[in-house]
Amino acid sequence: MSRVKVFNLGLGHTGTKSFQDALGILGLGPCYHMHEVFVGGIPHIGMWENVHQDINPTENLHKILNGFNSGCDYPLVYYPEAMLTAFPDAKFVLNIRPVADWKHSVASTILLASSTLLYLPSFIWPMGWRLYNWLQEIVWGPTGQFEGRFHEVAEIKFEEHIERVKRVIPPEQLLVFEVGKGW
Repeated sequence: MSRVKVFNLGLGHTGTKSFQDALGILGLGPCYHMHEVFVGGIPHIGMWENVHQDINPTENLHKILNGFNSGCDYPLVYYPEAMLTAFPDAKFVLNIRPVADWKHSVASTILLASSTLLYLPSFIWPMGWRLYNWLQEIVWGPTGQFEGRFHEVAEIKFEEHIERVKRVIPPEQLLVFEVGKGW
């Protein structure tokens, strides 16, 4: 079973990379981050697809996060219910920042990369196509978190995510952290 102790459920670009670095400094690493999906390859994506399809999510999360003491960023932020069920004793942090700043940051970086830069090499890189399709399904495409309309729904979906995490995670296990306030 995984030894995960702390999860950050803030959406990407709410200070998750800084949070990952801080957890390492505090001795709570290694910290799972989106880049681990690339390292884990197609089998790793398959386990996340199972979590998304509600196929043995606890078992798959334990396999995915085995060897990690903490985690942040996509894809785990998309599944607060499954994360709490799989790790009922974990502590959770929800990074938040001003929504306009977050939207601008996402639109100028990961949205661009997910829609263009990842799509182009997917034709010559087998894992790229699988990763592109998976990210479209859970995040960017019509069935994903932003319904294929990031610019139109980003603010609403950002606020909905915050409320969902606050509703799902018990208050005694959740710290809401405003990124601009500093550590």
